[in-house]
Amino acid sequence: MDTAGVGNGTRIRVSYDLTGDGTYDRIETYNYFPTDPVTGYERYTAERGFSSVEGELGALVDGSMKVELWNVLGTSPSTIDLATSVVKAPFAGLTLGGGSDPEPEPSGLPGSPSEVKLTPVSGSAIDVAWAAPLVTGTAPISDYRLQYRATGDTEWLPVYESVTSTPGARVPGLNPGTEYQIRVQSVSAAGPGEFSQPVAATTIPAPSAPRGAVIKVQGKSLLVSWTAPASDGGFPVTDYVIETSTDGVNWRTFGDGVNTATDAKITGLLGKTEYQVRIAAVTEIGTGGWLTTMAATK
Repeated sequence: MDTAGVGNGTRIRVSYDLTGDGTYDRIETYNYFPTDPVTGYERYTAERGFSSVEGELGALVDGSMKVELWNVLGTSPSTIDLATSVVKAPFAGLTLGGGSDPEPEPSGLPGSPSEVKLTPVSGSAIDVAWAAPLVTGTAPISDYRLQYRATGDTEWLPVYESVTSTPGARVPGLNPGTEYQIRVQSVSAAGPGEFSQPVAATTIPAPSAPRGAVIKVQGKSLLVSWTAPASDGGFPVTDYVIETSTDGVNWRTFGDGVNTATDAKITGLLGKTEYQVRIAAVTEIGTGGWLTTMAATK
């Protein structure tokens, strides 16, 4: 059931007169649905569960059903979209007035977008393209909504894009080298449709760690050399970051400027002190993994 009402607690009750004698043999009252403070329709379904049930279901013979909807909380008016709201009777083979089963009414909601394609464009963003749904429902498509999650996570996160009916969007704020699932939903004046099936893609990774560090001690200085990382993630290395620490917790960056050389002379150190030294490659995607080694000054 699609209901619109700001800040209400909307409740539904379904009553069954199984034999048409004017008394209700079963009454199902559902937990109320707290509507949010934003205008627009929301979906109230049987998944809210029962707050109470009276009586038992049986065969429906010349009987009837009654559906009631009211606000237990809030004072603003609630509007029910009869074009998209459906009550499914728990009986098979029902007929109306002795005739044949009626054809089901279309929901009026748009279908799912199709041909969803993902293109990683950086370590933090994926471009999404899709085709409009084959079924638009009773109203034109007015917006598309996207959700994403890292593969393995259970919670879907919204992508906050401006309202647009044009297919295509970018999902930003992602982590490098991470696989994400993305799905798309069509929206019209009739309400939101079903999400598309999730499609997965992996953001461009940062470079791997450099390899094979060699340190030579020169008094209070350390001469460090290394080999470039085995993988640069498809982007050239533009710099190496070098850091030193005496406790493995507090790190100081050695300022040698932007440099792609695979060696450096680390100065400004204390004498007769053991240092941890770590090196990471940098590309336009970000800083890669660390190569860590250790040496003591004289």
